[in-house]
Amino acid sequence: MQQAITLSEHQTNTMVEDWSYPWQNVDSVEKFWNTYFNPYFKSVVKTSKTQYQNYIYTVYFNDGSSVSIRCGGAVDFMYDINSIDKGPNVRGKDQHQFIMRMSSGNFTPYDWTGDIPTFYPDATTNLTDRNNLLKLCKKGSFCTQLLFIDGWEFKDDYPQRL
Repeated sequence: MQQAITLSEHQTNTMVEDWSYPWQNVDSVEKFWNTYFNPYFKSVVKTSKTQYQNYIYTVYFNDGSSVSIRCGGAVDFMYDINSIDKGPNVRGKDQHQFIMRMSSGNFTPYDWTGDIPTFYPDATTNLTDRNNLLKLCKKGSFCTQLLFIDGWEFKDDYPQRL
């Protein structure tokens, strides 16, 4: 995805912060995908629009995976290794969440910590502390961030196994 962002910036001669932001409707997200990402993916087999959960636009790839895109304060990407249409649809198992910040163009593991104190009172908002990330991932959150700090390796103590 980061390579597609870089290619798109080069081809459109615009930086991400100048891109048209996809406001909270599925048609806007579809236009965003088609303008800035689709030209750099050769493996798209179909797309779909869903009107629930902040209007989700899903792109299906020929390897059986998919990415569902929604917008809010940033652009969220949920990558599903075996497609959103097949289970178990569990974050950290077959789904991995990423975020794209329009202000910087960075595509990174999802890192919004605002809900941690409310939903995970025994955890902290420190997403560089591996023990904290293990605790959060056991509960189904921030597993992509854990994989990121582990160098994209599923270590023996990774809590979410397929």
